[in-house]
Amino acid sequence: MVTKVVFAVQGRFCDVAWHLSKTWEDEGVAIKEIARRLDSSPSVVKYNLCRPKPSARARALPPPQSNVGARRRRFLDKLVQRVVRTSQGPRRAFPSCQALARELNRTHPDLPDVTRHTIRRDLRKLRLRALKCQRGPKRLPHDPSTRMRACKLYLGLPLRDIKRLAFTDTKYFDTNSRGTQYEWCREGQYAGRILRETWCPRVHVWGVLHRDFRFIVRLSPGKLTADSFKRQCLMPLAAFLTGKNHPLSSVILQMDGETAMNAESASKYLETKGFRILQDWPARSPELSPIENLWAIIQRRVDLRGPNDADELWRMVKEEWEAISDTEARALLDSFPARLKRCVAAGGSTIATKFKKSERMYL
Repeated sequence: MVTKVVFAVQGRFCDVAWHLSKTWEDEGVAIKEIARRLDSSPSVVKYNLCRPKPSARARALPPPQSNVGARRRRFLDKLVQRVVRTSQGPRRAFPSCQALARELNRTHPDLPDVTRHTIRRDLRKLRLRALKCQRGPKRLPHDPSTRMRACKLYLGLPLRDIKRLAFTDTKYFDTNSRGTQYEWCREGQYAGRILRETWCPRVHVWGVLHRDFRFIVRLSPGKLTADSFKRQCLMPLAAFLTGKNHPLSSVILQMDGETAMNAESASKYLETKGFRILQDWPARSPELSPIENLWAIIQRRVDLRGPNDADELWRMVKEEWEAISDTEARALLDSFPARLKRCVAAGGSTIATKFKKSERMYL
């Protein structure tokens, strides 16, 4: 039975109440339960827990010690490090605070039941921090070794060939907004709705990112075949470079493993025109290509403008493509060697694509 604690003025705890609340908090007791034991309100408990010790006598006392909190954090540290093998690679067995709380309550009934808030507080005391998981395509068992081989091959390219690389890719843009999912609202207000259309207007484009030029073209609706790829992409690109007096033999095209791009007719046309192709590009490796980051930048900027139909969407995409500065484009291209090194260091696994200025190789 807990004796009713006498409070000081303005809802401040006395020394005994403050030490009891601190001890219970370390044991993982919920704020509402602490308030019930002290015959107080949760807001008063939170207010006093955030304050320093109330008096000089209390400050002279040693901090409250409880082996319950230390035991719980010792078990929690083991649960956090537990890994399970899945078809998509190793994953954390208990990725969320709620899952950790459930498992801890199930496996250790001798400890007081805890909530996800106590787990989050304990994780901070263990000097852990929450990081966003990297998103990427599903890997096949042989993908890491293939990516390692390709990255080591590209790192051995001479500097003049790296400068000549032109990264290509197709992209679908649509009118759905991918903006923030949170809004600051006053009391009584509600956040707006994000409307998503299943069959919204969309535009299929093909782009080329090079140090000296950028090229984008709108593709016709339907499946991209070898003939349409040659007619809609390669021939306009050759005419564009010819008009700029840019030698076609000085361009090394990077293309992914799409069937239309690797067809025999497309390869013969590129060979006839004098284009060179970057060989052995690994499949399912979007984070190695800087143009993927460029698509993301354009998508965010287009979302802020809110297009209504396909023609307006294409006009905005083209305007944002032309609005990309040379500094932004070259910063992405300069990060390509750093991407290769990071992929080799990761053993061919998915890598992050944010780089500091010191990690870029200015060519």
